[in-house]
Amino acid sequence: MQVSGNLAFTIYVHALDNIKSGVDSGKGCAHEREGNLSALPSKTTRKKWESLRGKNVGASPIDETTDMWNAGVIAITGDKATAVI
Repeated sequence: MQVSGNLAFTIYVHALDNIKSGVDSGKGCAHEREGNLSALPSKTTRKKWESLRGKNVGASPIDETTDMWNAGVIAITGDKATAVI
C-alpha cells in the first residue's frame, strides 16, 4: 500500500481480466470474504454488527446472513461510483 497525504492506494499485482469482466457486466467485487458479520470474533466486528444489525443498505437488509468482505481491492462500475462514495 502507498500512502500520500490523506490518500491510501492499494496496488493490485495480478491480471485484471476477471475484475474487468465483472465490472463490464455491471457487477462489483471485493477481494476477500472475511465471514458472516454476525459471527466474526473481533471486538471491532462485533461493534459493527451491533450498529448495523436490522438496517438496510439500499434494498439489502443487514441480518444474520450478511457476509463481511475485505475491501483491500474493490471494483465498481462508473455509474455506481457516486452512490458508493
